[in-house]
Amino acid sequence: MKYVFDESAIYYMLETFPRKAVPVLFERFCADCNNRDIVSDKETRKSLNNLFEEEDSFDWLDGNKKMFYAIDQRESELLGELILAGRFEFLSDSAEFSRNLPIAIPFIITIAKSQNRTLVMDKKAKDSKAVENICQEEDICFFFVDDYLKEAAERGQD
Repeated sequence: MKYVFDESAIYYMLETFPRKAVPVLFERFCADCNNRDIVSDKETRKSLNNLFEEEDSFDWLDGNKKMFYAIDQRESELLGELILAGRFEFLSDSAEFSRNLPIAIPFIITIAKSQNRTLVMDKKAKDSKAVENICQEEDICFFFVDDYLKEAAERGQD
């Protein structure tokens, strides 16, 4: 499978996931990032730089720059269509928007839709239900991090 991780999913994997207790799953996550089975966007990377607390998380981010990219022209056009369709109304509160800049959710959804990737978030992410609803409406596969970890563990049993 191919995935696009939002900031909450990457944050969970780097700051919360028990890497030392389950190293094989963390290694599989890193391998998926290295071979671009997991991608994200540059806005997510910027946001993570402001969220991380652990030094090795910053080191990981620096070592995995290639998984974070800016959307291309075709994806920009799709993003415009999604905005015009009102898919991101839950982000319209200007106070909320300014507190959370940069907002990566529209970019993540666009990448998932244009590249037929599964969008992955942490269950505790504030907007996860709204994003899950958009994914259903746009026929985008949606996982929580736990679903990704389960799939990654099953892959290891093959």
